[in-house]
Amino acid sequence: MGEVLELRELSRHYPAQRALDELSLNVSEGEFFSLLGPSGCGKTTTLRLVAGLEAPTSGRILLRGEAIEHRRPHDRNVSTVFQNYALFPHLTVRENIEFGLRHRHGGRPVDADKRIVELVEMLQLGDKLDRAPEQLSGGERQRVALARSLVLHPDVLLLDEPLSALDPNLRKQVRDELKALQRRVGITFLFVTHDQEEALYLSDRIALLNAGRLEQLGTPQEIYQHPCSRFAASFLGRVNWLNGTGIRPEATLLSRDQPANSERVYDSVVQRCVFLGNHLHVEAELSGGEHFIAELPCNSEGFQAGERVHVWWRAEDELLLPI
Repeated sequence: MGEVLELRELSRHYPAQRALDELSLNVSEGEFFSLLGPSGCGKTTTLRLVAGLEAPTSGRILLRGEAIEHRRPHDRNVSTVFQNYALFPHLTVRENIEFGLRHRHGGRPVDADKRIVELVEMLQLGDKLDRAPEQLSGGERQRVALARSLVLHPDVLLLDEPLSALDPNLRKQVRDELKALQRRVGITFLFVTHDQEEALYLSDRIALLNAGRLEQLGTPQEIYQHPCSRFAASFLGRVNWLNGTGIRPEATLLSRDQPANSERVYDSVVQRCVFLGNHLHVEAELSGGEHFIAELPCNSEGFQAGERVHVWWRAEDELLLPI
């Protein structure tokens, strides 16, 4: 796959803050690429710079090899789905979808009907075209916002935490739909989120940002299984720390009997044991005072608070990181 978007040492500085500091990365054609990180890390700033809603302090933005950092937003072949969807309340669903076509191209293109029919069918909006946005559910409004952007055939679709306004169950449903939609249309998605599970589930690759800088870039598996720093390890999932070594809760084991053939065994006392449906969550305190969490299979035998157990793990499951 060729590169569709390239950021070269892209920076955005404010008088009292460096929101983004020399970010460089490439996004490939047809890729679902996520910008992940905590609030204030620079992910939304990056999206706004690509969209043309802010101007960079320095650096380059290349779309299909052409510099676009000084172009006006409507002169860039990108489209944005905002967190609140930004639908026009006085327009119907059909008129919302057509809005960008009319205004970006200076008139309704000849293939507009074909584009709309394809998207309406794909997003299951056919019986809602004459409704107002207020008559739609949250998931339906999100689909309309997607249709309005996708009908423009952008080189890159920018998504600014579009699932955050949905309730948890609907969020998972729409997340599945979004992944399937991206595969069907084949358009490059640049997705902003602070939700680790969302990024792991959706992304081909993830750029993990921290304080305006790129912390790590890789596939979900690479970043989760081989984090480059304590920040990366802790942000993508939970980690138990002991003397500079990290162990994921799902790799932490508990037993009443002394495990055989393991050098990494510590005496501990169970603090809490909770059944969470898909796993058993156990909190324990090691003899040295360290607190450990284990996530055991849901069919595991439970432990009682105050019970003395052994906490252990396999050497191959350790994350060796700087202290």
